[in-house]
Formats: sequence, C-alpha cells, structure tokens
Amino acid sequence: MVCPLAELAASKGLDFSYFVDAPAAINLHGDADRLKQVLVNLLGNAVKFTDAGSVSLKVATGDSDGVSVQVTFTVSDTGIGIGLDDQDKLFKPFQQADPSTTRRHGGTGLGLAVVREIVNLMGGKITCESQLGRGTTFRLAARFPLAHQLASENAQLAKSLKGVRALVVDDNPTNREIMCHYLGSWGVEIAEAKGGARA
Repeated sequence: MVCPLAELAASKGLDFSYFVDAPAAINLHGDADRLKQVLVNLLGNAVKFTDAGSVSLKVATGDSDGVSVQVTFTVSDTGIGIGLDDQDKLFKPFQQADPSTTRRHGGTGLGLAVVREIVNLMGGKITCESQLGRGTTFRLAARFPLAHQLASENAQLAKSLKGVRALVVDDNPTNREIMCHYLGSWGVEIAEAKGGARA
C-alpha cells in the first residue's frame, strides 16, 4: 500500500514517512480491505495536495479491554490546507473546499464521502484539522478485536531480539527516530548516526 505512494511522493521531492507505535504492531481482526481503501485515499490526497514538505502516517494504540483495542491512524501533510469554513464540506459527495483544486489537482471530492461512510461502517470516527497554507491532518479512530495467538508469536520474536546491538544510520532525523523506536521496543541496544562518516 505504502510503496507506490512513497514513490509518488519522492517524485515530487516530498519526505514520506510512516510510524507504527510498537503496541499497534499487535495482531488485530478487522476488514483489511476497507482500512486499506481509506488510508490509500487519505495518503493519496495528502501527496496530491502537497507541493513541498512532507506527508506522514502514524498509527498508535489507545485503551484496551483485553478483547479489543482502540487504534488511531493519523495522516498529516504540509500541503495547501483547508479553510475552517470549508472543512464541513469535505465529507459531502462532490464537494471540495475550493473548486480551483479540481482544475489544478484533479478529482471531485467524492473520495472523502466514501471514506467517511467506510469509517462509519467500521464503527469508527474520522476528523480533520487544517489551516490554509499550513497543511492538513486527518485522524481515524476505531476499535479492533485482538488476535491473541498471533500477538503471542510476535512477543516471542521480540524476546529473541532482546540485547541485540544495532547501528541506525540515516541523514533524516525522523527516519532515525522511527527506526530507533521500533528497535528499542524489541529490546535492541541502539546507537545512531546521521551519516556514513559519523557511522
């Protein structure tokens, strides 16, 4: 899902990153196809309406009752942004904040109406925060049942990595932060460097 969008972002000179908080890497039951449709739509729009800067996806878990867990997906960009008065129109069919965006970027605005309907069917909620010229953030929150057996297998894998030493090298501090977070959550001993010479 992410790779084609990352390639498109790279072709525009954008930084593209995704970050899954370690607890969110647990195995869950849910409609993967619907979730993929929603995230592809949101990320695709973020890349489309961003000419400079970055696009990111963050996934984090919230409260759990031992049977299900709250998961929040956050898609952020540094794109053209949306005025406050226009944000209520976003999830209505065939509406866009500014009609000129259709001429410049393409699309009818139908995608977000479909996204909202899918999120509702999943029992979730989607919100938008934006400022003109300063980017947009969409947050999707929904509950998913836990798949305990697969989660146990992941715990065994993490246990096998405890104490392993790793050097993380990347000139992008966000990429280093993400990788160090993953490795650290598995008990890996981490050193980091911002470039080859430092490494």
